[in-house]
Amino acid sequence: MKVQPVAEAPANGISTCIKGKFGWDFVNSPKRLTTPLIRENGRFRPASWEEALDRVALGLRTVASQYGGDAIGFIGSSKASNEEAYLTQKIARLIFGTNNVDNSSRYCQNPATQGLFRTVGYGGDAGTIKDLQKAELIVIVGSNLSENHPVIASHIKQSHKHHGQKLLVVDPRRHEMAERADCYLRVKPGTDMVWASAMARYMFDHGYADEKFLAERVIQVEAYRASLAPFTLEFASEITGLSVEELTVAAEMIGKAGSVCLLWAMGITQHSHGADTSTALSNLLLVTGNYGRPGTGGYPMRGHNNVQGASDFGCLSNIYPGYGKVTDHAERAKWAKAWGVDPEALSDKVGSDNFQMVEHAYEKRSAPCTSSEKRRLFQMPIPPKCMKPFPGWILWWCRISS
Repeated sequence: MKVQPVAEAPANGISTCIKGKFGWDFVNSPKRLTTPLIRENGRFRPASWEEALDRVALGLRTVASQYGGDAIGFIGSSKASNEEAYLTQKIARLIFGTNNVDNSSRYCQNPATQGLFRTVGYGGDAGTIKDLQKAELIVIVGSNLSENHPVIASHIKQSHKHHGQKLLVVDPRRHEMAERADCYLRVKPGTDMVWASAMARYMFDHGYADEKFLAERVIQVEAYRASLAPFTLEFASEITGLSVEELTVAAEMIGKAGSVCLLWAMGITQHSHGADTSTALSNLLLVTGNYGRPGTGGYPMRGHNNVQGASDFGCLSNIYPGYGKVTDHAERAKWAKAWGVDPEALSDKVGSDNFQMVEHAYEKRSAPCTSSEKRRLFQMPIPPKCMKPFPGWILWWCRISS
């Protein structure tokens, strides 16, 4: 067995990451499970798939009949395929009548998704790898890209080295991409929302805001601008540990660039205020008109290979596939018709997420969860709609308490 790259592959081309090159040997590992195991008397015994599946089905039916469907929680995998994500939420909603369904990105990437929904209405990347290659300026925040996303990093390295692309890195750690950067800002951990907001104010104050873009496509601009009053570069310098000169150089790079792509990862999202910082980063792109054009947009670097698909296909406690709300009766009626049941068969109550499932299990309000985590790999393309500029983008703002 070997790995053979395909030149025309839409995401990776001929490139593979470490897992792609060396992670396949587990297929022939003698430690790999080849049959289901059932625990009896404290020990596992081999079982057929028919016996194992019948046992799972009986157990779930028993819990549902005794305690109701909301006593069960379903956790989809961010490494499974789109089809498996769809089926996971369908089983929860159609068979057991519960919206207790979530996926493992709740712990790492939901803040980025929330920030993007607040500002541009869609919780995914704004473009493709080709857009990253086309951008005049790449901004990387809270991401060790060369180690965690080496294929994307290789494209950026190539564009930076051979095609004149500029690179701005903001990170407490001086990693490889920081060493390569035209400008590197070594900020204090957890202060990214401050410098991002300060730079947004800088854009307004120094004529770098895209007034035409803001007037045509963004709402609440004046309220957002007013909220930036405390965020001077001097204030940002005091909080972040950067000098005003360093912040000015970085702000000028962003303001003067014809197109900017901003990438961030778990150096942002793992903080308690990760959603607010993701919002601030997306706002900075909106202020400078860096959405809706080739070579622009926000790009949250996901922790798993199909975080996007798991969320797009409804493995979340509050939405159906396609992000229709479970509390929307028209959405409920649409899915009930598609699945051949009465609308009343589907719950219109927001379910429990990962955190709440664990809490409820501890409080004995729900039975053990069913998890499809860590099963298969799948690469999902970004839906075409998020490649197009659309009206109604919103500027959200957050205040810092003294």
